[in-house]
Amino acid sequence: MGKLMKLNKTLYPFYFIKSKGRFSLSFGGEDLKSYLFLKLGFNDSGYSWEKVAKYYILNFMRDSIFDFNFDCELDTFCIFSKNYKILRKFALEFKKLWDNDILLLDFIPKALTHNCLNSTLMKIPAKAGMGVSNPALLNSQDKIIP
Repeated sequence: MGKLMKLNKTLYPFYFIKSKGRFSLSFGGEDLKSYLFLKLGFNDSGYSWEKVAKYYILNFMRDSIFDFNFDCELDTFCIFSKNYKILRKFALEFKKLWDNDILLLDFIPKALTHNCLNSTLMKIPAKAGMGVSNPALLNSQDKIIP
């Protein structure tokens, strides 16, 4: 069994893919853990999981924040990186959170209600050539505060 196949078996329902010099981690469809979001009074979507992932990165992988890009949709979560090791580390750690509903019930509301992109992100030093912040971590509702 190949290295990537083994990793995907460990990460299920996430899929780790290598394509065109970058790596991606995604999941979607019925795997969005809707029951947790409904129990907490939030909508479940790939966009909600993007916020959860961003909050996770801000809290646990802050040194790697500029290594990630997102391309989520309503029914799909997808995170990209050119750095295999960083994305693999995120995937393995985030999967531990994913597997623990008790931790998720505590973590999801913090992630979805925390104004992390308008406050915390601004305190992170910009990587050379990235400007004030990493646009990959912003969505249409977020504002850059210079």
